[in-house]
Formats: sequence, C-alpha cells, structure tokens
Amino acid sequence: MPKLNIPKTRDLLQQFEFKRLFIDELGWGQSASRRPAAVEAADESFLRVQIAELSGVVVFEVTASDGRIPDAKTRAAIHKETAKLYHENLLIFIGGKRTQSLWYWVKREGGKSYPREHSYFKAQPGDLFLSKLGSMVVEISEFDERSHRSNRARQTTSRTRRYDRSSLRTHRRRLHAHSFNLPAGRANGEGRSP
Repeated sequence: MPKLNIPKTRDLLQQFEFKRLFIDELGWGQSASRRPAAVEAADESFLRVQIAELSGVVVFEVTASDGRIPDAKTRAAIHKETAKLYHENLLIFIGGKRTQSLWYWVKREGGKSYPREHSYFKAQPGDLFLSKLGSMVVEISEFDERSHRSNRARQTTSRTRRYDRSSLRTHRRRLHAHSFNLPAGRANGEGRSP
C-alpha cells in the first residue's frame, strides 16, 4: 500500500472529495459504473453512486433526498440491498449539504458480521479521522486478501479439474487396452491396420 500523503489526504477529506481521496491518495481504481442508482429502504429513496473500487470492494456515496443521514436500521437495510450486488462494500452516507458523513461497512470474521461506522464532519479536524481512516483501510484491505485467496483457490480447483480430466482419459485408455489385451497405443486407435 502506498504511503499516505497526510496533508493532501487531510485536504481532500476536509473538502469532502472522497472520490479523489480513494483514487488519488489511497490508490484505489475508478469504479466500473459511475451511474447513480436508486435504492429503497424503510419506505425512503436514496441515491447510491460508485466512487471507487479495489479487488471487488466497491465504495459508494449514498445521499437521501432530504439531505439527512439515515438511522442505523435504515443504513443496515441499505447495506443489505447493496450487498446483494456488491458483497464487499463501503457506504459513505453524505448529509447536510456535504458537511457531514457516516462511513459504514461490515467486517466479516469467523462466520459473523460486525457493522463498523465512523462519522466525519466538515469542521472536524482531520487528524483523528485520518488515524481511523488508516485502520479502516487496513481492515478493508483484508477484503483484498480474502479475494486474492479465493481467486487462488478457484485457479487451483481449475488446474485440478484439468489434471483430473487428463488422468481420467489416460486411465480409461489403459483400462480399455487391458480389457482387450491390447498394447496401450492400440487402445486409442493408433497403429490399426487398414
């Protein structure tokens, strides 16, 4: 992970430039979709916009039409709806004309889920939140490690299947040759006389 440029990170945080914060300073990638999407929760409508992603973890800014940050139950419902499409995600709820935010994600450990929240207000000094951001990025980077391990496991399984199919074909040729008392090369049709 690149070293954080503290002054630049603090400036982007205080300006509520979260997209630039993730992409320029934290090294995340551009999101695949930049189109806002409506999400319904607790009979309210919210706008969800992807701002960055890294190894399957997607960061969203979520805003309500009335400009307020939803209560805990509604945040959990929005997370549940978002997780149907993006299992690992970070939701940044924006309120008060971009003067307050609540960062929400769920840490999964040992089959259990633990919601995590951090609030940040525009007038708040950035230093305390920067330390929280540092630990948050470390926790979120665990998603990357899990994703990497999962991808490696899928690749290994794929190689094993290819090997198993090849071994099975060889085994069948040998069984076929043995049952007809043919040399192994003759079992697959080699060396036939016309």
